[in-house]
Amino acid sequence: CFSPKKKPSIYSNLKSKEDRSTIMENNSPSCKINKPPSCGSLVTILSLDGGGVRGIITGVILAYLEKQLQELDGEDARLVDYFDVVA
Repeated sequence: CFSPKKKPSIYSNLKSKEDRSTIMENNSPSCKINKPPSCGSLVTILSLDGGGVRGIITGVILAYLEKQLQELDGEDARLVDYFDVVA
């Protein structure tokens, strides 16, 4: 668990939330394309495996992680704003 007063070291190389947000290439709302990484070759990946009990544990962890990010960057913070790839 980390304090909202100081970002954990894994986030020290990330740019602001606005720099990580997605952009629209055209007017189709189903066609979102992420900006290429802006920190050289740094690509942020969130990899999820398993799930146990029908994925409930994974969902709880994701909810907790997003809550912690919201404490750092505000209520509008979403997991997709912090990762280039989620799988």
